[in-house]
Amino acid sequence: VASGCGPVMIRLRDERYALCSQIQEAQDLIDDLRRANDALNMENATLRSDLSGAVMMSDETAFDDVGGGVTATATDQAVTVSVPGDLLFAPGKVALNTASQSTLASIASIIESEYPGRRIRVEGYTDTDPIQKSGWDDNLQLSLERSAAVYRYLEDQGLPAELMYAAGFGAQKAKETKELSRRVELVVILAG
Repeated sequence: VASGCGPVMIRLRDERYALCSQIQEAQDLIDDLRRANDALNMENATLRSDLSGAVMMSDETAFDDVGGGVTATATDQAVTVSVPGDLLFAPGKVALNTASQSTLASIASIIESEYPGRRIRVEGYTDTDPIQKSGWDDNLQLSLERSAAVYRYLEDQGLPAELMYAAGFGAQKAKETKELSRRVELVVILAG
């Protein structure tokens, strides 16, 4: 009896080793797939994070033909219309230039027709040069006064005051040049 069991035991042992080997290969494959899945999930999370913080510029906006150095960028959150400060104001002043009023009237008309009922943030910016002669306490005060002047003009053009607010940022978010830094941006809020 003992001699007849030997070949069967050897065969069963060999089958057990083969099965254990197959189980280990399957487990290794599962581990590899889990690691690949984790890596993909991390990559997707990074892409989502990058996209949520990215500014997605559109090629065209309704403001492209305004002229006067006016530029506009759009994301799914907002349309930002940047108007050069030198077009709007004399150095150190907060009264709108007469020539700038037709530009602002065009912008107001586009906002009214293309973005009715949307909130509008009027943001004033200055360059980084300290205030010396104009009588303003600092760049922040000058930027606030300038955004308020544009706000009032837009209100006079028929944009609803309850949908607008003015903000001044002084020299924050300065650009490459002083000329580009001095600006008023009209941010039309699309989300929310």
